[in-house]
Amino acid sequence: MKVTILHDWLRSRGGAEEVLKELLHLYPEAPLYTLVDHLSPLIREELLGEKVPTTHWIQRVPTGLFPLLFPLLPTLFRGFKLPESDLIISSSWSFGKNILPPEGALHICYCHTPPRYIWDLYWEYRNQLPLPLRPFFGIMARYLRKQDLKFKVDQFIANSKFVAERIERIYRRKAKVIYPPVDLDRIQLGEEREREEFYLVVSRLVPYKKIDLIIEAFNSLGKELIIIGDGPQRKRLERLAGPTVQLLGYQSDGVVAEYYRRAKGFVYGALEDFGIAVVEAMGAGTPVVAYRVGGTGESVIDGVTGILYSEQSVAGLVEGVKRLEQQEWNREQIRAHALKFKPERFRQEFRQVVEELLERRG
Repeated sequence: MKVTILHDWLRSRGGAEEVLKELLHLYPEAPLYTLVDHLSPLIREELLGEKVPTTHWIQRVPTGLFPLLFPLLPTLFRGFKLPESDLIISSSWSFGKNILPPEGALHICYCHTPPRYIWDLYWEYRNQLPLPLRPFFGIMARYLRKQDLKFKVDQFIANSKFVAERIERIYRRKAKVIYPPVDLDRIQLGEEREREEFYLVVSRLVPYKKIDLIIEAFNSLGKELIIIGDGPQRKRLERLAGPTVQLLGYQSDGVVAEYYRRAKGFVYGALEDFGIAVVEAMGAGTPVVAYRVGGTGESVIDGVTGILYSEQSVAGLVEGVKRLEQQEWNREQIRAHALKFKPERFRQEFRQVVEELLERRG
């Protein structure tokens, strides 16, 4: 069977890229197409191994200009010339699902989410812009919504029930739910004597992750917080950080795993589609403090593997941290729950969906 894999773009490492890593493991001979590849050599090797992706001509556009191309994204993806294939797998949170699959090819879209900046987070993105730019953003978003509904997808797969509901609401399509793979082989259970007093955040530094809210909460608590990750908000967050907050930037898998083992607790403030870092932390036996709404409400068991707080605010997070410190935690039980999300489960469930679709086609 000829398989082709398409990933929206490679600019950083997050949950979507962990899914891509597993898809490449499932189909090692499949060529990989992506709009641009701006990964550092270290991250590219960790994710893709020796796989060399085929990129679009806009790969030659300076990285700083990439956001200006957003209105063109649907057209750019539809312009991709994919090879003759039996199966196209798109890993998409943007417009990768809008590709034109070769005639006769089955198209499965692993949809991490419909584009949030034109749908459910439209007002949040709009209100961050200077006033003169907001009308132009509104025009662009209306155009992109129309384009986003033009897809040829045989089967949607969602990374959580939360996203499946969003897909059905926006696209009027049912989606099967396959939780993302979480590689826990590199993350070991932390022993109690190794635990230190700091709390941990591992995240891209972008607005919807609510890292500013977490920093404000820990400034208020006066407790030690370590933030691993990079992104466009880093300088702003460094200015916001008090004396007990450290931002370490990007760190390798091995370093991150060590911080998971030693942390007192892991903190997550976003309304997240799933949240792979949350499961990684639980894999080290580290209890989590996370916002109840979204995918984290599906992966965290309140009072067993962590604390789910209901109000996405500084006060809500502070209360969540205090609840975590009032409870004793069973580290082995926390890790055992996290192991339910290992890559082997993802591979088995993904293969099953492919086989069912092929059988249905005869």
